[in-house]
Amino acid sequence: MNTFNLLGDIVQDDSGRWFESDVVPAMVIGWLAKQEGDVEININSLGGSVTGGLAIANAFKGYSKGKVTANVLGIAASMASVVACAADEIRMGKGAFMMVHNPWTIALGDANDLRKEAETLDQIKASIIAFYQSKFDCGPEKLSEIMDAETWIADTDAETYGLKCTALAAEDDAFGKLAAKCDTRMLFAKAPEAAAAFYAHKDKTPAPAADQKNGAQAPAAEDWEARYKGASRKITELQDALAKAGETSAAALADAETKHKAAIKDLNDQLSAARGDLEKAKADLSSAVTRAEKAEKDLADKGEQLDRLNKAHALLTGGVLTPGDGNSAETEYQSELSAAKSAEQREEIRRKHYAKTSKKTK
Repeated sequence: MNTFNLLGDIVQDDSGRWFESDVVPAMVIGWLAKQEGDVEININSLGGSVTGGLAIANAFKGYSKGKVTANVLGIAASMASVVACAADEIRMGKGAFMMVHNPWTIALGDANDLRKEAETLDQIKASIIAFYQSKFDCGPEKLSEIMDAETWIADTDAETYGLKCTALAAEDDAFGKLAAKCDTRMLFAKAPEAAAAFYAHKDKTPAPAADQKNGAQAPAAEDWEARYKGASRKITELQDALAKAGETSAAALADAETKHKAAIKDLNDQLSAARGDLEKAKADLSSAVTRAEKAEKDLADKGEQLDRLNKAHALLTGGVLTPGDGNSAETEYQSELSAAKSAEQREEIRRKHYAKTSKKTK
């Protein structure tokens, strides 16, 4: 039987490979191109890259030269479970697990960026459900709920969840040794105690090389303690980067808030100054109106005085009045004007005075 061993993380390309056991799509595609007849996939993987996993799953699903059988030796978690469901048949080893959960990512940006990232994750989830549907006796809605809950399906629970699989009967302990090379501590929040205990081994026995027909050796067993520390270091680096980005965002927000407050204060100061200028302008205008009204009254009084003087001059010139009469009549006339209480009364006094002086002139 032609067998491919998926015993490490799934990564997008060679630039992401940290260990010899890491698998990239190019390895699978190149291996399948050289196969004839039925093939098997030995799986003991915690998953990895979504796009890398989808590429590998599609490669196995598109294999047309024979049957594809997925042997879940220890665990097929996350994207490794998608690869398993791309096979024509799934066989579960004793004590093995399949874990399904929602795709996740780390995102930075504004609200629009985060909403777009969430929409992308929803699209990826729909693609994953499409693979699961062929191996589960339940609809997309139920599969979505199972993924939401990060569900661990033991070989004995397959029927409960509707997972269509058969039991894997190992002829020797090779499968057990392969299955022991896994550690769930660093990635998943809901790993059951049974799974954590089962995969806590640190068996250093090298896995047997698989006959892969292309001259390449199967991935060698690696030091899982070093792998755990490497993954922990990477997670720490990501957390530090996220914290630094948060600090930068907080500093930028504080700076923007300070500038905003300063701009608001400046605008309020300008508004207060403009209001002061407006009140002063209104006061100046009121004062100017008062002065104009007084000037207008003074001008009217002077006009009346001039009119009286012109009339007195005419009377004196015509001999109607003597200087003394003129003064007496004028004094009486001015007295009456001063005693008048309204403009109408003053106008009546002027009319009578004019008529009197006109008769004397005639």
